[in-house]
Amino acid sequence: MDAMNRRDNRNGDISEREVREVLQRTADERDSPDETKEQATYRASVAQTKVPIYGNLRVKQKEDDALRFFSTNVNGLSFWQRRNYKVERLKDVLQRYSIDSMGFQEVCINWRSFKPSQTLASLLRSGADPIRSVASHNTREIKNVGHTQRGGTATLVTNQLAAYVIKNGTDPTGLGRWSWYLLEGEPGVRTYVITAYALCGNDSCGESTVFQQHERLIQEQGLKTNPKAMFLKDGSGGHRRTESS
Repeated sequence: MDAMNRRDNRNGDISEREVREVLQRTADERDSPDETKEQATYRASVAQTKVPIYGNLRVKQKEDDALRFFSTNVNGLSFWQRRNYKVERLKDVLQRYSIDSMGFQEVCINWRSFKPSQTLASLLRSGADPIRSVASHNTREIKNVGHTQRGGTATLVTNQLAAYVIKNGTDPTGLGRWSWYLLEGEPGVRTYVITAYALCGNDSCGESTVFQQHERLIQEQGLKTNPKAMFLKDGSGGHRRTESS
């Protein structure tokens, strides 16, 4: 994101020079005398962590049997059809890299204030390619809420994946913490595509924040938990409970 914010043409691919500049700035910040002991320990632990690598970075070459999944925290979208920079950038990424599914956190749209036909899929549609979306937001709090509402997620499927959808759903509590699609290819072979937003914050956050939205539900229902613990507990199989309900 740092490289994107510094460039003039935000729709083009990042050049090797820009990557080198970002890496150099990161190295300078790392070597800064202001780095704390905790930061240094964390950096060393990340450097030593080994994780499996799947696929490759040749984004312009996609195998016929490959599927591409993309996830991003958009920090708010606007439902404007024109001069909508974020939407235009997402449409470009979707087409340029042949993305099959996109997951969005913090969409920040109160979908109740729009028509049923006004969906994320309609906003990102290009041509006649099949595209579907399911979005979650806080449906419990509807008073004094305009077009914008903090939090929310959306899951989008397109191309061949759109034909395999058999079910979709959202967070059953109405808090908008996740959205999902259930896909089935071969009979009995099913895959969930889930987009979830793990909230941050604490009791000092403002009233409109996601943390306080969840805190109000906890207080209303007299639950002995906190928003983060509730997310972890409910998120484990929450989509399956929705499906069976």
